[in-house]
Amino acid sequence: MWSLPGMLICTFLPCQSDFNKSIPGIEIFSMASIIIFPIIFSIMALIIGAIAALLYNAFASMIGGIEIEPGNKYKTATKSFL
Repeated sequence: MWSLPGMLICTFLPCQSDFNKSIPGIEIFSMASIIIFPIIFSIMALIIGAIAALLYNAFASMIGGIEIEPGNKYKTATKSFL
């Protein structure tokens, strides 16, 4: 909900200050960062997720992993009325 206003403020506000006008290309960098940074973060998340999955599978094969038994643990009592 707050990401769109934050992106707009953080993108266009740095272009308004006098300090950033002395840096050449800051306008292009600040506007391109909206597109480039999410792509970089997505690639990093993919790599870190793959490493985490490999580590989990390696340790799970040594330890035995987590075993879940599906089923109804709490049986409900049924009454016969006949």
